[in-house]
Amino acid sequence: MIESKLSGESLDILNENIAKLKELFPEILTEDKIGFDRRKTILSEEIDDSPERYNFSWNGKSKAIAANTF
Repeated sequence: MIESKLSGESLDILNENIAKLKELFPEILTEDKIGFDRRKTILSEEIDDSPERYNFSWNGKSKAIAANTF
């Protein structure tokens, strides 16, 4: 049995993912920050910006939300 000690600290997943993006796409960096407009330009063919494919709706939903009676 292999014993390991846990530090009790959470992983910094956000910064790890940002570092991966910077490594994979260095051209999207602007002043060491990710430029999302540049990201869209570079990955434009791969980005799906269409409306949501699935939605939760029913007849009269807009009226129920307006009246807050759902």
